[in-house]
Amino acid sequence: MRMTRRTWVRPAALVAAAGLVLAACGGGSDTDTDTGIEDLDEAAAEDEETAPPSGDGDLLLLGWSASPAENEALEGVLADYPAANVDLTLSGDFEATLRAALAAGDPPDVFYVDSSRFPDLVAEGVLAPTGANLTDAGDFIEALAATFTHDGQLVCPPKDFSVLALQYNVAMFEEAGLEPPTTWEELEAAAEALTTDDRAGLVVAPELARLGVFIHQAGGSVLTDDDQSNILDDASLEGLRFIERLFGEGWATTPADLDAGWSGEAFGQGRAAMAMEGNWIIGAMSNEFPDTEYATVPLPAGPAGQSSYAFTVCYGVAASGPNVEQATALVDYLTARDQLLAFTLDFPVIPSRNSASEDWANANPNAAPYVDSAEFAVGWQFPTGFQPALDDINDTLQGLADGSLTADSAAQRIDDAIADVLG
Repeated sequence: MRMTRRTWVRPAALVAAAGLVLAACGGGSDTDTDTGIEDLDEAAAEDEETAPPSGDGDLLLLGWSASPAENEALEGVLADYPAANVDLTLSGDFEATLRAALAAGDPPDVFYVDSSRFPDLVAEGVLAPTGANLTDAGDFIEALAATFTHDGQLVCPPKDFSVLALQYNVAMFEEAGLEPPTTWEELEAAAEALTTDDRAGLVVAPELARLGVFIHQAGGSVLTDDDQSNILDDASLEGLRFIERLFGEGWATTPADLDAGWSGEAFGQGRAAMAMEGNWIIGAMSNEFPDTEYATVPLPAGPAGQSSYAFTVCYGVAASGPNVEQATALVDYLTARDQLLAFTLDFPVIPSRNSASEDWANANPNAAPYVDSAEFAVGWQFPTGFQPALDDINDTLQGLADGSLTADSAAQRIDDAIADVLG
């Protein structure tokens, strides 16, 4: 069986129309949820080169590029696929590449779908539901399967995931005589005890993808189950007030305040005793800060218990593609237990099946807390068109972190932002 990699050539007009924003967050992509296929039609019509080359494989898989080693592992899994030849494209501009192909009517057979993009693609009719045709679909981790379920049907199976946890500097904790925190009260006490003139107790990015877990730990949420604002609920306000207290007392700070590009950098350099990042930090610490001894535990529990965020991706099959049945078979192969382990075993992304997670954790003992956190993690996902509200929420949380907003005023601003988008 032969597997080739090729690159699609995208017209500049389509790239601009897509409004692409990619972010490395546990293998996912963070994109503008207002961008729709219909927005690209005019641009596609203006450029005769919109369609990607057909390639010489039986099927085309489109994803985004990760590390060279992870890319090589995926190539190896595909090379062993016995049923078809697969062309693999790993795009640095994934969202624009996908949108261009969809607008041109020549979609890839299989493509990555980030959880934040799933509602949009479902609403646009892009995805062919494949869950009913997968082997042992009930084995997928429940929270991940729920993220990619629509109208009670698993639309596309989760590929892998990352989840937030708490990293702490072992030497700093031992010197202070502290145990890793398991509750909000212990987190506050540890952050206070470990904060000095040149070190933060806790470093955390002022964005919903990090701070939002405190809202869930308090028993609240940003949205209700029927996509209405829930931020003014008492429990949600309690979460915001905890955030306000952490930053207001000086026990938590942002990476920018520590002259760092992200929390992992500040933590690895010893400028913070604790950080709240996902399992993607494992590679960064190993490669960039090998002398920093650290450990990881699940995020501390709030008044309502434990919570975290799971960032995940699924394998989507193009509903308008010419090879839906064959593409579904490829997805079934890629998400089988043995293939998931082969792809993830040496990388800090977690396989999406319960039957594979224990073996993965045994092979990656430092990452076991991330696997454990999947039991109470919330999928990172919002309804179609929510991106403008998310941008406003992140700006508001920045204000909460720098002290320019109180928890109550921040909640009102978030409520207004949600109303502007969802009504």
